[in-house]
Amino acid sequence: MPDAMMRIPGGEALTADDPAEVPRMTDPKPPGERWDEAMDLKAAGRVLEALDEPEPPSQPRDAERGTLPSIEGYVLDGRLGRGGGGEVYRAVRIGSDHPLAIKILNQRIGETPEARRAWRELDVLEQLRLPCLPRLIDHGITDGRMFLVMEFIDGHSLTEHCRTNDLDRPARVELLAKVADAVQSLHERGVMHRDIKPSNVIIDSNGQPVLIDLGIAALLSRSAAETLTKDGAPIGSPAYMAPEQARGEKEAISTRSDVYGLGATAYVILTGHTPHDMDATLHEAIRRVAFDEPRLPREIEPTLPKSLAAVLAKAAAQDPHRRYTSPAEFARDLRRWLNREPVEAGGISLPQRVGRLVARHPIMTTAAACVCIALSVLLATVGTIWYSHSRPYKVWLSDDMKEVRLVALNGRILRSWSTRNERGCIDGQLVDVPSETEDEKEKLVLIAFNQSAGDDLAGTLCAFRASSRMDPPVWKRRVELADIPVSLHARGAKEEQFGAICVTIADVFAQIPGEEIICEFLHTPSSWAVIRIYSLSGDLLYQIWHDGGPNDRQWDPHSSLLVFCGSHCSAHWDERGQSTTKPAYPYVVYAVRPRLGHLGTDWATTEDGASDPTLAWYRCIVPPSASNVFRLPTLSSPRPGSPASCVVELSLEGHQDARFGIAFDLDETGREVAGTRVLSDEYKVDQSSLDSSLIRLGELPPIVDDHE
Repeated sequence: MPDAMMRIPGGEALTADDPAEVPRMTDPKPPGERWDEAMDLKAAGRVLEALDEPEPPSQPRDAERGTLPSIEGYVLDGRLGRGGGGEVYRAVRIGSDHPLAIKILNQRIGETPEARRAWRELDVLEQLRLPCLPRLIDHGITDGRMFLVMEFIDGHSLTEHCRTNDLDRPARVELLAKVADAVQSLHERGVMHRDIKPSNVIIDSNGQPVLIDLGIAALLSRSAAETLTKDGAPIGSPAYMAPEQARGEKEAISTRSDVYGLGATAYVILTGHTPHDMDATLHEAIRRVAFDEPRLPREIEPTLPKSLAAVLAKAAAQDPHRRYTSPAEFARDLRRWLNREPVEAGGISLPQRVGRLVARHPIMTTAAACVCIALSVLLATVGTIWYSHSRPYKVWLSDDMKEVRLVALNGRILRSWSTRNERGCIDGQLVDVPSETEDEKEKLVLIAFNQSAGDDLAGTLCAFRASSRMDPPVWKRRVELADIPVSLHARGAKEEQFGAICVTIADVFAQIPGEEIICEFLHTPSSWAVIRIYSLSGDLLYQIWHDGGPNDRQWDPHSSLLVFCGSHCSAHWDERGQSTTKPAYPYVVYAVRPRLGHLGTDWATTEDGASDPTLAWYRCIVPPSASNVFRLPTLSSPRPGSPASCVVELSLEGHQDARFGIAFDLDETGREVAGTRVLSDEYKVDQSSLDSSLIRLGELPPIVDDHE
């Protein structure tokens, strides 16, 4: 048989130019030898026979008996090739010299997979009239076997055409785009080819592609199971078979499976190799296609342009969802490359490259990962030791907030402070005091004492040197009589009744070196409070008054807002015209924008027209029934990527284990960020009587009843 022969519809001509379509069943090819030089005709025939069910011994082929089949009305003058389900002969109709191609099934007609595939081919070809398909002329049964008479296509396979005409890269790309257009015309008529490969694409004398061998094609409206053999093996050529088809995933086979065949064909035409290395046994070849990532085009052909390589990689992607949705999209991207336009296919991302590297070199990557882990542990250990030596103390606060300890790294207690208040309310922080030289740098322990601390430290904010165990405070601050607004004197406020309750360290004022101290002095839990900001040397930098104690606080450096939440204690809900099941103060959330040197005496609220100028916003949590269902609100940091400035959380009353009952994000203006509200399961189950949609931040209702 000559090397360059006529390709005919309905069969696969077996020549030495297209061996990459099937896995090697012989010894590996010698180094540097091309596929088409190593594969001989007999080896290819054995591979194709392996893809089909074995023919019963009782039915020898006519060609093997040295005779040609006899079909009434036709004269057969030679066998042209053997396909997956039958043999193809050159023939002429009696009384005519026009060449035809006749395909005869290997087995006798019956309920066999080959017969069903052949009848389906007949059904498809009878319905279709496309320039890219050979015309069906006749069909029938001879000697118990079905035959199809089709138009003879005078041309060469896609591979032969490119090699014979010595086509350059742009010409090959344009030809591949035409092939994709032909497959798209099939899909638009509800047909999938399922065996697209170079030998099944004939380039006719006009240079137009013709698709042959629809023996395993299926109408889209029919079951994908029809393309499997009775033992579940996939039908098709392994080198060009879509991974989902190789795995036998019937429900996953779609038009994107044909896109894979186009991509694999483009690999061969533009790089000379298939996406996977097919130098293996049949089963290993199918396994590689089914589960391994295809080789990158530029790994095979480094001179391939990156954008064109991206197009090929996308068409032959292992995951169907990463491929082009249709052959038309593939054709458009090929032509974009031809026109020097940006292609839609993106390059391989870094995670994908890492995944490919791990899959191909598991031992090397595992060893590298172990080395990285060991280095990370070593660096973490060194860093911990360095940090321990640079910060030789830590502050420990008891769970009941009744004791603060300064503890050395060896666990030895250097100093401790405690309170006699039954509710605790003592707090402590360790802070570095900046200095001109590192040697002069010292650490201060900041302690907030409530009213019941005892001796002269009661109600004060004190700074102690961490390096000394017995020294008195470096400085201490409290609320003096002169600091109390006149309006509170009339209501019986006394300086000894104010106590420091919390210490927070933050860099509030950028114009001052180092951090600042945020401290709250509370009169009683349901009474007045003053919020102050001190320098590390004890200088008062800012203050604001509030009628009601803060329960939580948070500094937001991005918005330069100091946010507080707690209760507003000037009047109960019922004194504001809102009935509740028990007397309860409104829950509030408010924010201030501290101003250096501002020592305000006005209230941090818009009620009765009094408002501190540094107050940014003030919100009340409504409805009133929320204060019966939830504990005092708390604050937390926004979730990553959230546009919020803070997050307000309301924990369910009586549910100590619940992190929150409801939480919602607030922006810099104190408004709820849409779509960020979160409910806990406990809230949904146990508090269904309170509609979560009613819970919101609103204005503080005015007082309607007179009271003292």
